Amino acid sequence: MGAHDVPRITRTSGRKTKRLVEVQDDTFEKPKRWLTWQDARLEAAMLEFYSKNPQGTVKWTSVPGKADLKSHKSYKQCRERWRNHLDPKINKGEWTVQEEQALVGLYNVTPNR
Repeated sequence: MGAHDVPRITRTSGRKTKRLVEVQDDTFEKPKRWLTWQDARLEAAMLEFYSKNPQGTVKWTSVPGKADLKSHKSYKQCRERWRNHLDPKINKGEWTVQEEQALVGLYNVTPNR
């Protein structure tokens, strides 16, 4: 077996590479999208946590276990899903006139780069 017969592991940089996740048996697979039941479990776990600790800091490493998602999602995925999509404090409505005026005012004060 020569040097050319050894399989190579190549890495590419850039945005077009597929994101891969290591699973337990040292194989890799693409991350899965969030399913409705996973959202529901995460939301229930977080609402239960906040009902017990209204001002508490979340220990995100324990969230997948409490939400019964440990074999499906990492704590980072849970944190990002909660903060960016499921948190009831997120305002997903239309901009108010006051918000838009404040944004335009700050834009006029801040120079473009």
